[in-house]
Amino acid sequence: MKIIKDTGIYLSPQKDGYHLTENERITAQIKRVLEFCSMDAEFVSKLREEPGKALQDINVKIPFEKIKCLLMKDSEKIPLTEEAACYRQFVMNKLKSRNYMQQTGCTPIDSRFRRWREMQLNRCRVELGIRNQVMIHAPLIFELSDGCSVGCPFCGVNAGKLKGIYRHTPENAELFREILRNMKTLLGDSAGSGTCYYATEPLDNPDYEEFIKDYYEILGAIPQLTTAAAMRDPERTRKMLSDFHSVYKHIHRFSVLNLETFNAIMDFFTPEELLYVELIPQFPQAPANHFSEAGRNRKENDESSYNVGTICCVSGLVVNMPRKEIRLLSPCGVDNEHPTGELLTARGTFTDIKSFENVLNEMMDKYMGKPDSTKPLSFYPYLDIEYIENGIIIKSRGGYENKLEYVNDASQNIPGITAKLIKEGGYCIEKIAEILDDEYHIDYAHSYYMLGKWYQSGFLTMET
Repeated sequence: MKIIKDTGIYLSPQKDGYHLTENERITAQIKRVLEFCSMDAEFVSKLREEPGKALQDINVKIPFEKIKCLLMKDSEKIPLTEEAACYRQFVMNKLKSRNYMQQTGCTPIDSRFRRWREMQLNRCRVELGIRNQVMIHAPLIFELSDGCSVGCPFCGVNAGKLKGIYRHTPENAELFREILRNMKTLLGDSAGSGTCYYATEPLDNPDYEEFIKDYYEILGAIPQLTTAAAMRDPERTRKMLSDFHSVYKHIHRFSVLNLETFNAIMDFFTPEELLYVELIPQFPQAPANHFSEAGRNRKENDESSYNVGTICCVSGLVVNMPRKEIRLLSPCGVDNEHPTGELLTARGTFTDIKSFENVLNEMMDKYMGKPDSTKPLSFYPYLDIEYIENGIIIKSRGGYENKLEYVNDASQNIPGITAKLIKEGGYCIEKIAEILDDEYHIDYAHSYYMLGKWYQSGFLTMET
């Protein structure tokens, strides 16, 4: 049997509208079956007992024999069909796209911003372990509302109640477009890698589509839509998806809050309309539900409570348009100090494009420069240091582990000596380099390089 290795399903700008290939149509049908499996426990039972009828009930035409290799527990013993291979390729392409965005697509052209984002990515790789793989670390996100009307009880960023909406008036639209142009200059193509929601519900804004037109015109991309209100006005949602996909094929997401809403979505949208829409089960009865333990869903609050369940997806700027506020954010572990899994580095407000630029430049000057060799260093609190014969092993609560050894002179444990100085507290790069030179004859340049690498690798923080 010939296996389809490449379906041609990629996320990209569209030159001639949104048209699905036969492979995509097959994938859309399979995707619908798996969505029912992720949302409806009764459907899973029906599929196990009467697979043919279960598929017929949801209007899926593909025979069960063609897709059971994706569904059965002993699927590894069942030959992969062309249809199943088609779906697997679709998933692989999505994963490739996500990895590309993290490593390349979200990389700013400004050298300071790029270095700062790389440091956050490294820090998160150390702290969060494999959790970091699902985050693209977008350098720019907009909020077009102040707060959220939905109030999901599991909200990982603990969004406040809806207080205001940034309407697409001529004045507001011009400020938004000026900021977009400024960000395009600073970030390059990566400016279009983010979203127009964060701690908000995008469909709260009646003018959301108008802002997206501005976004696409200036940044050349359609930002991902994630909404918990897809069925608030389903015709609006359908048109939005159609318009977006006609110019830019991209993954969007619906948060599904209950089984009733899921069934309404299935009744209203065709499998083809939802091919590039991920349905996220966000209710306890769903077989595939998994709430992140952050924000409002964080149950533990004692001093030892810590997990890596952050949903923060930005390492950069969150620009709230109604509040005219800029936040410099990045992901971190969830604890009492960071209950939403967000590391807030800076916050500022603006009134017009000039003050926006001033606040941004101040943030970049203060937080995105090279490490200050005169400021005291410390290891991040989630790290444990194990001393070995010729080095140290750095371990994090997220599962990261790395051995650092000094290869130039086995008689001196320079990483261990350096780590102990940092753990004592109060030592800066300059002072550590001086001690290593005076007592251990380690060249200044080598010490600066080593500590700079530790800092950029996400092991060290310093007083600001």
